[in-house]
Amino acid sequence: MCDKPFVSVIMPVRNCKRFVANAVNSILSQTYTNFEFIIINDGSTDETPQILEGYNDSRIQIIKNSKNLGISESLNLGISHSKGKLIARMDADDFSLPGRLEAQVKFMQEHPEVGVLGTQISIMNFTGKIMDVSNYPAKSEDILYFFPVGCPVAHPTVMVRKDILAEYPYSTTALYGEDYELWSRLIHVTKFANLEKIFLNYRVWKGQVSSAKKNLQHLNSLKISSEFLKNLGVAEQIQRKAEILYLSSTQPKISEINSTFIEIHNLEEKLLGKKISPPYNVIDRFVSCIFKVSKLMFIKNVIFSQYLKVNKSRCLAFMIIFRKITVKLRRNK
Repeated sequence: MCDKPFVSVIMPVRNCKRFVANAVNSILSQTYTNFEFIIINDGSTDETPQILEGYNDSRIQIIKNSKNLGISESLNLGISHSKGKLIARMDADDFSLPGRLEAQVKFMQEHPEVGVLGTQISIMNFTGKIMDVSNYPAKSEDILYFFPVGCPVAHPTVMVRKDILAEYPYSTTALYGEDYELWSRLIHVTKFANLEKIFLNYRVWKGQVSSAKKNLQHLNSLKISSEFLKNLGVAEQIQRKAEILYLSSTQPKISEINSTFIEIHNLEEKLLGKKISPPYNVIDRFVSCIFKVSKLMFIKNVIFSQYLKVNKSRCLAFMIIFRKITVKLRRNK
């Protein structure tokens, strides 16, 4: 075991015999080597423990929970045992690309103001086939803008400074969205960033928590978004605004979506000291919301792609899109 690791990779695992070996191997094969690998066996009842015990690598430290504690408690336990100054997350059904830790360590050393760093991801299915790629905002101010709309970083990719996590641990009451809840607190005390390159293959399958508890995650995200909007200063009809941002089942009025976007945009000056133009992926998320709830998918390519390319001002493009969609809605009525 490395006596003075600079990075502590922490991976909770429960009943993941199909994928855990690939996940472990992807960390052991990293180009950056000054790390310890803390694996928390969270009460597995399948062959996962036997697979883990088959490794003979001094960097691996296995913690066995006598019962299933859950992700948050397991992560806090792993952090308490860690020696590194940087904590890197890993999930047992994902695959980290070889240069991930090296790229993240380099960025964190060059940007001491950043406390939470994620990367882009490839989304793969059960068999490992790549189905899609992410488009998370890279800059801190863009991440802040994106936050009310959705989780701004992919949890399995993050690298966080340990002193921050020591002061702000994972909440053990925030079930099925512990990462988003943590970011809602950390975003007020440190800067976030995402590397623009893909450094992790994220697996989507029926057995994972995010798939099995999708509805509960959605409801929890609504609560977190509501609290964030409240702290930001958007005090009027908080829950309704959060529902609009999170694609509620009821169809909001275009004016409500429009006013929510503008209200958040105007409040950016409070946290950033300046007003910024919304990044492309935030506009895309809002516009996708409108198309989904209003069932006007047929005008997506006609309006969104056309105006976003033509207009240099993203705010102007966004407003033009809203005006066009409003006209379409009125005609449909």
